[in-house]
Amino acid sequence: MKVLRILILFLCCSVAASAQTPFTLQQCIETALQNNIRLKQAKLNLSSTSIDVKTSKAAMLPNLNASFTENFNYGRNIDPVTNAYIINNTQSSNMGLNSSVILFNGFQLLNNLKQAQINYAAAGTDVLAQQNDLALQVAAAFLQVMYAEDNLTNAKSQLDVTMNQRNRTEILVKAGKLSESVLYEQDAQQANDDYNVTIAENAIISAKLGLIQLMELPATTQYSIMRPNIALPLSEKYDVNVIYDQAINNRPEVKSAELRRQAAHINEKIAYGALSPRVTLSGGINSLYSNKYRTYTGTTIVGITPIGLTKTTLDTVFAPQFRNNYSSVNFNDQLNQNFGKYISLGVSVPLFNNLRVSGNIQKSRINSLNQDYNYNLTKNTLLKNIQQAITDVESAKAKYSAALKSFDAQSTNYSNMEIRYAQGLSSYLDYITSKNNKARAEVNAQQAKYDLILKTKIIDFYRGINITL
Repeated sequence: MKVLRILILFLCCSVAASAQTPFTLQQCIETALQNNIRLKQAKLNLSSTSIDVKTSKAAMLPNLNASFTENFNYGRNIDPVTNAYIINNTQSSNMGLNSSVILFNGFQLLNNLKQAQINYAAAGTDVLAQQNDLALQVAAAFLQVMYAEDNLTNAKSQLDVTMNQRNRTEILVKAGKLSESVLYEQDAQQANDDYNVTIAENAIISAKLGLIQLMELPATTQYSIMRPNIALPLSEKYDVNVIYDQAINNRPEVKSAELRRQAAHINEKIAYGALSPRVTLSGGINSLYSNKYRTYTGTTIVGITPIGLTKTTLDTVFAPQFRNNYSSVNFNDQLNQNFGKYISLGVSVPLFNNLRVSGNIQKSRINSLNQDYNYNLTKNTLLKNIQQAITDVESAKAKYSAALKSFDAQSTNYSNMEIRYAQGLSSYLDYITSKNNKARAEVNAQQAKYDLILKTKIIDFYRGINITL
């Protein structure tokens, strides 16, 4: 029992030690890419389009079909081998092998293959686009966790300062140097700082939940993040035209729009191909068998029968009676005797088909124009997003610089106010106001820092650079 208790304790300690699994940003992104359901659906669509490519290639090959029919006829019917009417039960078999190939149909088969290949490439770019979007979402959630943790550290630091100040005040109150009302004010401030710590702790829980949901892991998963050292590109300048040229060549949504535009134009050619003649080459072999099939083997005289008298002598005239002899033909011999083959070349010219071809052509033309508009819209939207992203980065830089200046000023003011308060030269209200202003400035600086980091990652996103911290 003692050994069992030690073993259980060891297992519990091991579980507790491994409960907080550390995640880097790259691990978070890879986990999200592995588990995201929408991304899995996009990959399934990619697999489906790859099958379309294979079937489009196979459509250019001749088909091959085998057939076998077993017939049982009762009563009066036609023997399929002799074509004679019989009144009997008949068993017959028909079998054949045929093939056909389309020689020409307005290049529809070739254009179908081209369209399938383009759709496959477009589906691949859709997968890349979803991967990039998901990576950016994970990076934003990861930064939110970092900000929440920094905010908690700041809140705890403010609580520690208040508690230390409260302890010093309590000593002074007991010594009769300060009134007890000052202690009450500090108790109220300590309660407020403790409340801020609770809010910050809940913010971490919420931020971690958002990140774990993006990774499609159970909400009960306990984990921590490995905080990277991030350099802020404060001096880097961005050129709209340079980034736009990079994005045009790198962004998968642009490639997808271009590929679907090409597919729409090929679909228009496919619709026009229905107006051309269709040339088909066909061929096949066939044979049949019947259990009533007989072959002629000869004639036998089975007797004579009177058929009249001679004119002069009145002698009786006799005629022989004949019997035709038949023998059954076995299965293999019937197949050989009834074996047939054929080859044909057919041409079908569409003259009128209830305006279906005309309607398909008009719809394909409209779809081509729509895809042209969609391609141009994608490029215009991309340019606008890049312009907005650069504006956001510059604004975030200015905001971060201002937040740092504010924090430095509030820190200096708080240090001076702390000295003055300790010397009894300022009121507690002035002191606590200075302390809260410093804390607020520190939170604003942290928020501005992470906002700037995220904005720069969005620029990297458009430049085709992998999301890293």
